[in-house]
Amino acid sequence: MFGDLSGNFNPNSFISKFDAIKIFARLNGYNQDSLTISFILLNEEFHCQLKTETIPFAKEFKIIKDNAYYDEILVDEIVSLNILNNMIYQVYIEDKNSIFIGNIIKKFQNDNTNQITIKTIDNKLINIDITENTKINQNNFNIPFEKLNIGDKITISTEFNKALNIDATSQFKNINGIIKSIKIYEDFSIISLLEKNKINTYYLNNETFDIYLLKVLDSINLEVYSREIKNIQKN
Repeated sequence: MFGDLSGNFNPNSFISKFDAIKIFARLNGYNQDSLTISFILLNEEFHCQLKTETIPFAKEFKIIKDNAYYDEILVDEIVSLNILNNMIYQVYIEDKNSIFIGNIIKKFQNDNTNQITIKTIDNKLINIDITENTKINQNNFNIPFEKLNIGDKITISTEFNKALNIDATSQFKNINGIIKSIKIYEDFSIISLLEKNKINTYYLNNETFDIYLLKVLDSINLEVYSREIKNIQKN
């Protein structure tokens, strides 16, 4: 989702007739009066939320694909919406084959689904499904999905929002610093670390380390791949 002219999004603020927003979303369903979409809000670094909303069409709305007007949309298509006064004025259908460049900010894995959330270089937030046919390359090596790291720089080619190829770059760093803050969520934590008069934030999978052994002002050493902590030692 994109915000106002300053780049800010204020979800609790009223959108006046002079305000407009643009949403990059996946289509869940539609009828002649409205669209139901799912889109991502980034609450803070690494902490994003999937939202679903139904938004009505304006009286004279347009559906555009390949610079031509269309009269239908398919469920699961990726769309960009121009919204004014809480109504949709334009729907842009994204190409079924797309290439995205950005960074991984979230990974999801269970028995049935592998998925990553990326923040693109033009600040789009998008979920990409990873299938058994997806080819993943990291630092010129073929890797399984679980070896991707939060913060990896990636170029990803997709078809219908499913990854065909992922080319990832991961960088290892050994970091010393003082903990300035710890935010603990169900599956992961965010550690802000003071390093040489600069504060940086890192992602920790809560299965990697017992986060409750750490406290603010602890001096620690981190082994980090991109932005994901793999090991912690207290100094």
